[in-house]
Amino acid sequence: MSLSPTVLIALLGWPVITLVLFAVCTPRRAATIALVGGWLLLPDAVGFKIPGFTDLTKASVIALAIVASAVLFDVGSLLRLRPRFVDLFALVWCVCPMASSIDNGLGAYDGLQAVRIQVETWGLPFLIGRIYYSDIEGMTELAHGLVLGGLVYVPLCIFESRMSPQLNQMVYGFYAYDWAGGASRLGGWRPSVFMQFGLVLGLWMACISLVAIWLWVNGTRTLMGLPMGLVMSILVITTVMCRSLGSLVLMAAAVGVMLLARWFRLGALVFVMLLIPVAYPVARYTGVFSGDGIVSFSQGFSSDRAASLKFRLDNEDMLIDKASQRPLVGWGRWGRARVTNDEGKDISTTDGIWIIYLGSCGWVGLTSLTVMMLLPGALVMRKLKPYRLWAEPALAPVAVMVMIPIIYMIDCLPNGFVNPVYICVAGGLAGWVMPVFAYAAAPAPTAPVAPVERYVPPTGPETPPRPAA
Repeated sequence: MSLSPTVLIALLGWPVITLVLFAVCTPRRAATIALVGGWLLLPDAVGFKIPGFTDLTKASVIALAIVASAVLFDVGSLLRLRPRFVDLFALVWCVCPMASSIDNGLGAYDGLQAVRIQVETWGLPFLIGRIYYSDIEGMTELAHGLVLGGLVYVPLCIFESRMSPQLNQMVYGFYAYDWAGGASRLGGWRPSVFMQFGLVLGLWMACISLVAIWLWVNGTRTLMGLPMGLVMSILVITTVMCRSLGSLVLMAAAVGVMLLARWFRLGALVFVMLLIPVAYPVARYTGVFSGDGIVSFSQGFSSDRAASLKFRLDNEDMLIDKASQRPLVGWGRWGRARVTNDEGKDISTTDGIWIIYLGSCGWVGLTSLTVMMLLPGALVMRKLKPYRLWAEPALAPVAVMVMIPIIYMIDCLPNGFVNPVYICVAGGLAGWVMPVFAYAAAPAPTAPVAPVERYVPPTGPETPPRPAA
């Protein structure tokens, strides 16, 4: 596929825009605009190669531009970072491909290239979160940025839900995917705008709607002069129009467990959601969970959905068998973890991120990725009790951000889409581990009491009368 000039201009121009943002805005504001705006507007040009440059992708351009701008304009924030225990898992996840390449005889050069891709895709967004979103001001800035970004996408989603996914082709000259067979859902078109699939957009709008709902629940009544209730309603309606049933279920489940934690202090339900992306791979790998019951249950609603689910589970079984041959660090890159027939033809289909990385990076990689994404939020929840975290209006941005990596990792069980914003949120929560502990231990502030002046009668031959109380 030839690279259109518009794609070149967008990918190579975004670092320049990011530099300008850092020059004219505060570093945190610039990082937020570059992160959210880049994810919304850049083309999903996966696989495009530019002579003389590294392979450019949407995620790598955003991350590299922000980190490079931070080095030039805000190096002090980088130097103030201090390693924490949770950072170890991000480090293991980024260097794990080197072990996979060497163990499979692919060589150190292949391992270095794989590590570079891992760092650009996962490590740098995590670092950006650690730099700019590790306090209440940062989380609030990111939450507001997400909601405003969601409003920008509202008219684009409405247009594509009516006219079909056309904007990426109209602006950048190509379709991000073959949408003809998968864009029609529930009696209309499933929009994708400038994202890879409609499912990616559906989860994105669901997460933004979740943020708006929780800010409104906790007393935020206006945002940039707009009524927050109206903003929330528009975003929720648009999310429904994205026609992604799984994303709607995840959003509703997150709202439900957060309200229960707020009203009845049932924080254990949040931990149950957190354990789903941990338990599912283990249960599937060990054979404890086969999925036959879910297939039978879904048969009563839709035979097509049941057949699709059965196809996914059958492919997972094949890929698990292949992954079990190299369980520690996997098969490495180049599709070596996929299943082929006697003629060498690929007969497997990979959907979920967990099975993709289990095959390529083994249990070392999958475990480090899962812990990197989920441990920061778990530590925040452990120290800030459910009532404190989900009932304090001042902590609303932190509370809702705890849910975003959980939702994303659950979505990674059936789907395989990488989003740097969700990784950045996990990095911000990782930086919150110590500050949140200090916040939880600190006594509630009390208003200062003005000292009471004591009346002293004047001395002298003529004493004036004491003033009335």
